[in-house]
Amino acid sequence: MKHYPFFLIFLLLLLACESQLHNTPKETVIAYITASNQFDSQEVENLLVLNSENKIKLETLKKMEKSIPDERKTEFKDRYKDAVYYEKEITDSTAIIVVTPKDNVTLPIEFDLKKIKTKWLIESIIYH
Repeated sequence: MKHYPFFLIFLLLLLACESQLHNTPKETVIAYITASNQFDSQEVENLLVLNSENKIKLETLKKMEKSIPDERKTEFKDRYKDAVYYEKEITDSTAIIVVTPKDNVTLPIEFDLKKIKTKWLIESIIYH
């Protein structure tokens, strides 16, 4: 019982730190790219507005995760590692982030984000 207040303080600090994650549009996009390259469909789902287009992307990711052999999955982990993230437009409730890979082979990707309550979520992804 003596340690209960310390545990409670630790728990509150942990929750406060967790709520600070992905608090900018750029951080949300980086988290999305990292999660999708690791085939973490649960984290990807947490970063998306679940409209019909994004549900299709999520289902595709789940199918890829099941169909791609584990040894091939490692090829995706560092994809977009050195990409350039350009904050094209940011308002209080919307944002556009353009991600340009440095490999000069992959085309840029535009992420349209929407702030829902206090969390930035990806509303659409446009491959150019």
